[in-house]
Amino acid sequence: MQQYRPPPTPPGQPNDCLGCGTEIDGDAVEGVWVERDHWQAPTTYELHCLSCVSSK
Repeated sequence: MQQYRPPPTPPGQPNDCLGCGTEIDGDAVEGVWVERDHWQAPTTYELHCLSCVSSK
């Protein structure tokens, strides 16, 4: 099981939102890593833009 989805990128390089695919660059579009606890499995972290997090 992959712990970070999508895999983290080096500082300064954009990454894509897992929910909608929007490019998160930290300036125009900000994102957050959402922690997901799984029973009998490692915790995973999913990157979502703020508009996806606020809509859920």
